[in-house]
Amino acid sequence: MNSTERRISVLLSVQRALLGEVGSQLRGVRVSYGEANIRIEAYFDGSITEDDRESMSCVETEVIADFPDSVDVRCEVVRLDAPARLPQVESWVYHRKESVPPSDEPEDDSFLATLQDLVELQNKVRFLARHREGRAILTSLEGAVTRLMAARDDHEDLMGALDPSGDMYRQDKALGHFFVDAVTSIECFAVACHHLAAVIRPEAFDTSTANLVRVHLEPVARAYTQAFQKARSRPRLTRSRVPTSSKTSRRTETR
Repeated sequence: MNSTERRISVLLSVQRALLGEVGSQLRGVRVSYGEANIRIEAYFDGSITEDDRESMSCVETEVIADFPDSVDVRCEVVRLDAPARLPQVESWVYHRKESVPPSDEPEDDSFLATLQDLVELQNKVRFLARHREGRAILTSLEGAVTRLMAARDDHEDLMGALDPSGDMYRQDKALGHFFVDAVTSIECFAVACHHLAAVIRPEAFDTSTANLVRVHLEPVARAYTQAFQKARSRPRLTRSRVPTSSKTSRRTETR
């Protein structure tokens, strides 16, 4: 089977499998493939229900039946709320009509831009899934994306609570949830960066269970500046860190 025939067979198989399984929250489905694998990614708008997961599981099963047992077929579900743009890639087998900015226009909402960048990064490193550190990277990025989406929902709840009635309980609850989810998203991304660096410099980035509990944004940034001194990102990491002396002086002033 040549490359054209392979592409036709994969796309037609996925499109046939989607018949009767497309729900109202499904934004798009894309597929990537090689000689021995097929990856299907289904993007949903809003919370992914059990029915949604069951439908995509049925899609996976139908595609598996179309190819030899030697072909590894997997279907993954991803939450990416509109109006965040879907990844700009080829091989879409389904794409609903949406009112979103053209891909050549910058994203006005910095939150949505960050979320889109995280999802695209997550998609780019999916090939690492069979590597131990790769699985840890993907899991951490999934956590970062999920918590960032939760932070967005928390922010909307907070804006809704800021009404003239002045319900302090609702406001404090929404604000607390927002900060917890936002900080957790950042910490998940820091863990992903730690595991990524461990692929290149395992001796400098300990990924043992005992050490991972101590992995946070600042020590990861510090470790990057020490381990990758010639990296282009080093000056930015150095500037973003707060010097210990500055922290100490601020504590002294507070006292």
